[in-house]
Order: sequence, then structure tokens, then C-alpha cells
Amino acid sequence: MVPFSNGKGGILQLSSMWRTYERNRAASPEIAYRLGKLSDRLDTVVDRIFIKTVKAYHLVCECWQLSGHLAADLDQDTGQVYRRLTEIERCVDDLVCKTNEFRVKAG
Repeated sequence: MVPFSNGKGGILQLSSMWRTYERNRAASPEIAYRLGKLSDRLDTVVDRIFIKTVKAYHLVCECWQLSGHLAADLDQDTGQVYRRLTEIERCVDDLVCKTNEFRVKAG
């Protein structure tokens, strides 16, 4: 269950969560850097109209679930952190790409 009702709320919470991970949980500078970049990427799409669509909501939910797994990996040091980060980066890239495509089609 995701603790938000719309895409914008989810993006703001994800961005905040990743900033917290970046400051408090990151085991290496590379992980902190990648989390910061993810947060910055999400901040660029937070006010776009595409975020209000069902497709965007599902992508944000997927990012949220992957972030939960990332938190567990960071806490337990399972060695899966880099793989999880890559999965989240792909999901965020897909969200940003679809947002930009939607903007071009609508505009």
C-alpha cells in the first residue's frame, strides 16, 4: 500500500525520502550522489500535467516499491543496493521520458 493518493504527492514524498537516504543512510559517496540525482530528476516533473494520469501514478507506485526494497538493502547491507538504484533510475527515466512525450503531444 502506498501512502499517497496522487502522483504529485508521491513524487514529493519520494524526493524527500531519497534526500533523507542521501544524508543519513548512504554507505558510499556514489550511492549518495545517485540518490541526489534521482531526487533532482523527480523535481523536474512534479508540476507537469502528466503526473495526474493513471499511468504516471503507476510509475510512481513502482518507484515507491523499489525504494522500499532499497531502504531494506541499505539497512541490511545485502549487496543489492546498486542493482536497486539502477532499477529505480530506469523507472524515473521512464517517468521523465513519458512526461516529456505527453507534454509534446499535448502542446
